[in-house]
Amino acid sequence: MKNIDFKHILFPILSAVLLVLASPGVFSGYLSFFALVPLMIITRKSDNRELVTSIIIFCLVYYLISLNWITIAVSHFGNAPLFIGYAVLIFFIVYLAVYWAVFLYFFRSGYGLVLLSLLFVILEIVRGRLFTGFPWLNFGSFAYNIPFFKLNASLIGEQGLSFLLILSNLLIFQFIHSKKVKYLGAFIALVLISFGSGYILKSTSVPAEDKISFRIIQPSYKQENKWIPTKKEEITDNVLGMLKKNMDTESDIIVLPESVFPAFTANEKDLYSKLQKFSKQKPIIFGSIRLNRNGNQEIKLFNSVYYINDNNTKIYDKIHLVPFGEYFPFKTIFKPINYYFFGDAEDFTSGDSISIFMYKKTKMSPLLCYEGAFTNLVNRVKRNDADILILLTNDSWFGKSFGRYQHLAIDVIRSIEYGIPVVRAAQSGISGCITPGGNVKAKTQIDEKTAVSCSVPSEDSPTLFAKLGYSWLLIFIIFYAFRWITNYSRK
Repeated sequence: MKNIDFKHILFPILSAVLLVLASPGVFSGYLSFFALVPLMIITRKSDNRELVTSIIIFCLVYYLISLNWITIAVSHFGNAPLFIGYAVLIFFIVYLAVYWAVFLYFFRSGYGLVLLSLLFVILEIVRGRLFTGFPWLNFGSFAYNIPFFKLNASLIGEQGLSFLLILSNLLIFQFIHSKKVKYLGAFIALVLISFGSGYILKSTSVPAEDKISFRIIQPSYKQENKWIPTKKEEITDNVLGMLKKNMDTESDIIVLPESVFPAFTANEKDLYSKLQKFSKQKPIIFGSIRLNRNGNQEIKLFNSVYYINDNNTKIYDKIHLVPFGEYFPFKTIFKPINYYFFGDAEDFTSGDSISIFMYKKTKMSPLLCYEGAFTNLVNRVKRNDADILILLTNDSWFGKSFGRYQHLAIDVIRSIEYGIPVVRAAQSGISGCITPGGNVKAKTQIDEKTAVSCSVPSEDSPTLFAKLGYSWLLIFIIFYAFRWITNYSRK
């Protein structure tokens, strides 16, 4: 049997490390322009066995570091044994490795650079939708803190940034592989055009004058204590105390994070009456689990956002629930596993519509947790003419891992894509306001008990992507399909 060359171990590790360093919150997104080159070099001339080895090594190193928050969520906060947490993580790695295997298989086959870049983008889109979707660590999100370059998301979206980044990797590889200067020239042109267009977009943007000021409260109590009955009063008093303290600040609206109270808030008369009393001073937006009983006493649970403005209440129910966190899919097949994790607990019920919260003439629309990762949901918010996106989350589940920054990066890109300011309230960080230019203002630290103020435009900034979406991708697909049909008919 042929021995595996040491390079088939070293090069995938090198790419994985570079990609980790390029990931949000680690070192620098600039590394994503060439992070995959070592992996491409070693896989171009690999046989099937070597290709599989390289993919396994690359995915293990990359995802064991980047998705380590899965073990924290499952084993630390979910109280499952540590080996269960790593079993879930390994399952994710195997699943995600399939997408890399498809891409690298076609890459090894020598397809054109543009076609390969399109394939990479299509695989990201499929991953973001299949099996409820996992639109996480998309290449485009790595650009969230790259000045000018990230602004291209307002033209071509997150997947457009992924296209540019993977194409840059392919051009550098091709230059090294063929020694042809034209590929280096194409890479330089790609960089100059993408950064140049971002510079133009920034210089031509007109800042909005009318602004709304938000006071974001980040209570930062321990997630482990949240549902301990003896801790309920302490946590509730802590949040109410912070709310009372910040009611007199110079802000228009107070915002608290997802499920901020360890209770069915609307069913707690004393708690709810206090919130209504506070809302007479200024509007309050907060997240809470909502318990609903119909006439047959059937119980339904919702993960909801409340907007109370002088006794007037508006509610949003989360649409895209987290599988295995808020509901258990395939319960018939995995009934024993379901019972292990959930016991007799009820699944959450998903909402069915986007809500609009009105403040004077400004329309605000809320989303919960990782709903902002799904561009189609933000698109629905945009189609409802919302001027501001209110994003409530509980990123405590990530612990102190890079997961918090990965989540933040997605929200930054969504803000740029649709030209919509984002007010982000997280239970223990990272909170703040995101401008349509992708800048995070009043950003809090992880586990910091604090409250911050920030202002955002009271109107959104229309973008080309908001109007046309991924039309550019459809045009590419039609062009290559027509070309393939033409070539096939000539044979």
